Amino acid sequence: MPKRKYRRGEVILVPFTSSDFSGGKTRPALIISTPAFTACEGDYLLAAITGQVAAHTGHPTCHELQDWQAAGLAITSVVTSHLITLSTSSMGVKAGKLSARDMAEVKARLRQALGI
Repeated sequence: MPKRKYRRGEVILVPFTSSDFSGGKTRPALIISTPAFTACEGDYLLAAITGQVAAHTGHPTCHELQDWQAAGLAITSVVTSHLITLSTSSMGVKAGKLSARDMAEVKARLRQALGI
């Protein structure tokens, strides 16, 4: 059975560990890597998505999703600049896809976070 190919802009459920590696849960994450990155590295680059909107309001490197329901999320959510790489074998199910306007804003916020 061929492996599923994931695409930039898709929201996927993945195992996400906390930044201190004390534990983790299955959480939504946004695929931000390009096909070139995945072909070269064999992994995907993802940005964490959180429902803790108030804690991230006003952060210049986070984006509150406008079309969160279309992205397959159950509640209003924020894409953060907390990034991870994950192997194809660890990827979960697709929840949805970001709208073009949300993806454009996420790109701008990540450029600011990474200084590129």
